[in-house]
Amino acid sequence: QGVARTRYELVASDRRVAVPAAMLGRGRHFAVRARGASMCDAEIREGDTVIARHASQAEDGQLVVAAVLERMLAVRRVFFEEDRVRLDAAGGAAQPLRVPRDDVHVHGIVVGLLRRYTA
Repeated sequence: QGVARTRYELVASDRRVAVPAAMLGRGRHFAVRARGASMCDAEIREGDTVIARHASQAEDGQLVVAAVLERMLAVRRVFFEEDRVRLDAAGGAAQPLRVPRDDVHVHGIVVGLLRRYTA
């Protein structure tokens, strides 16, 4: 991987992910693969494919895919505070991340989730 704190990995751009059209709506979309348990209470589990609509801005409380300090890609609920951004986890022992606004870049708004079940 090269980045020790990556919690989600971008699905390679040369790979296609089949997504139901009803999940997408308008705009460009991308996928990330979930790693870890920081969003398990939002029903996002290890190995799930999270589908997001490209967006550089979000509203308080939206579930986003964001780069933090250019070292970590996270799926979290975003809240804008005075000079910081709070990224809330939804599960496990993960604590909210509070970082300066300039250190967070929203890449997209989560619109869906794909999960594979195996026997």
